[in-house]
Amino acid sequence: PSGGEGTGIGSEEAVKGVVEFMLSDSGRVYVDALAEDLVDVADNLQLTGGVVLSVLSGGIVPAPVDRPSLARLELMLDVGQAFGRAVQGGIARRGLAGFSLTSVGDIGSEEAVDAVLGGLGIGDPVMRQRAVEEGVRVGQILAGRMVDIN
Repeated sequence: PSGGEGTGIGSEEAVKGVVEFMLSDSGRVYVDALAEDLVDVADNLQLTGGVVLSVLSGGIVPAPVDRPSLARLELMLDVGQAFGRAVQGGIARRGLAGFSLTSVGDIGSEEAVDAVLGGLGIGDPVMRQRAVEEGVRVGQILAGRMVDIN
């Protein structure tokens, strides 16, 4: 099903279940693995940009030694789109139809966090706090790893 509805893999229900698991003590190891995958995606995007720049410059700018994994980028794009559809579907069903994640000036704003968590149906204050804390922790992991790579 599309639009984040139903009970399929990309549905709001499925994404909510995954998010709740990831926020549990048992899911923490998967959050760390996901953070590493996001670092790989960022690295792949950087490599892809280097290849494009090399092609556009006619080889004046040398291509990166490492090659990007387009299959990995495509997989992460699919996962991100499923997550986005589930969130937007949840937002629409909760009466926030005019709200768009792209309209938020500060993606870390309280409005954006409330919309994403509300869109996923996470209303429990304890679960919301845990989601915010995990988001900050993952952001720190990503920043540190990206510094290490570059």
